Amino acid sequence: MSTYTTTTASVTFTAAADSWNETFDSEINVLAFPGGDAVAISLAGQRDGRRTFKALLSTLADYKKLRDMRGRSGWLQVDVWDSVPIQASLQRISPDPIQVDGVVYAQVQFVLY
Repeated sequence: MSTYTTTTASVTFTAAADSWNETFDSEINVLAFPGGDAVAISLAGQRDGRRTFKALLSTLADYKKLRDMRGRSGWLQVDVWDSVPIQASLQRISPDPIQVDGVVYAQVQFVLY
């Protein structure tokens, strides 16, 4: 089982291993000077990491709790990928239609710190 914990709440879910995507970007700015010279500047250490995957939440109440945790900094531990919790913030959550048995599948995206 996987968990996302903030200071106000904690939610347990199952992460689908086949839906995982993780990207890291660094911002690079280019300064241009008269005469055609240009310099690229990388803001070292300023990496923007995002982890996206499909989460299975066992109840609608768990989905609503996770949705309400959006934008709050916390600790994410996905059992498939993480051996220890990592600091993250839930950025997006997009649910599929609620299943007959009450479980909710949702595409979630976390910003990693």
